[in-house]
Amino acid sequence: MTTFRNAGALIPNDRIEPLVLSDRELSRYSVLRATEAARTGDWFEAGLEREIGTELRRRARLPDLDPRTLVVPPQILARDLTLANASGGGYLGDSPVYGVVDALRETSVVFRAGAQRLTGLRSNGTYATQGSRSTVTWAPTESTQAAETASYTFGSIAIAQKTVTAYVEESRQLRLMSPELGEMTIRRELRSTLSTALDAAALQGSGVNGEPTGILNAGIGTFTGASVAYSGLLEAQTDILTANSLNDGSAVSFVCRPAVASLLAARQGFSTNAPMWTGPLWKGQVAGCDAFSTMNIPATTLLAGDFSQLLIAEFGSGLEIRVNPYANFQAGIVGYGASLNVDVCTLRASGFSVATSVT
Repeated sequence: MTTFRNAGALIPNDRIEPLVLSDRELSRYSVLRATEAARTGDWFEAGLEREIGTELRRRARLPDLDPRTLVVPPQILARDLTLANASGGGYLGDSPVYGVVDALRETSVVFRAGAQRLTGLRSNGTYATQGSRSTVTWAPTESTQAAETASYTFGSIAIAQKTVTAYVEESRQLRLMSPELGEMTIRRELRSTLSTALDAAALQGSGVNGEPTGILNAGIGTFTGASVAYSGLLEAQTDILTANSLNDGSAVSFVCRPAVASLLAARQGFSTNAPMWTGPLWKGQVAGCDAFSTMNIPATTLLAGDFSQLLIAEFGSGLEIRVNPYANFQAGIVGYGASLNVDVCTLRASGFSVATSVT
């Protein structure tokens, strides 16, 4: 039986203590084995997966659910896989197959740019922000009294669960013929799908229809995008610094689409030998700041900001997967529904500035 570290411990504010798994436990954990056990109801061959799921639910104080629902370490989601169609999974059944090339997808940037994570939340709540500072007094004599700070100004930002869900199906043939490659593909697909969806929501989430409010819809500042010049890049940084919105130890980063990165790389900066974007287009430098390109941001948009002012709040202790063994009973198709509860909060709108219609 596995003995989990920090078992039952809670961190401040009654948040859930993350389950710390060893490298050996992580290497032994099988998504396919767990979902197969949930499908059949027989957990004899999936003891580790069941222990981990039970411990995650216990820490989150979640009630026991249907035996075909499981909680797994939150790196998982899947897409439709079938052997009937080569492009839909059939290539995984070829012999031999040495690896899987991942699907083309957007690159996640918000965490690489410095976004904060708040994990293990149990329920909706607020995040307090301080809006004023202490009054200071320079003492001309040793008897000079310090002026009292009359009051502090505090605000709060609501943090509320938003659920992102995906549904996939997998054929019986694929489960039988290529379990190792299926395992590898599902793990990578889950991780990439989640990071892409969360990245897009963090950057441009609408705030309606269950979607979080992303940075671009949080009332942030602006700078000139038309015929953008080096002075505009400096203006964006100046606005953020003037608002005292750069945290200690943090930095301004730029995010845009590859086409905008290419435009900046082809345009002269402060000298004929210094383009506005230097380095590779996927990650370079803009006016001395880290810069990232991604398809998760709108076209002709250039976003600058201190991404430590972006908070990604995660609820619960894992990803919930529901297994439907009867998705297509006649064909042996199994369905998987996966859900993750998160929210996105821009702590200080003044920490960001955006240029649109970049030309």
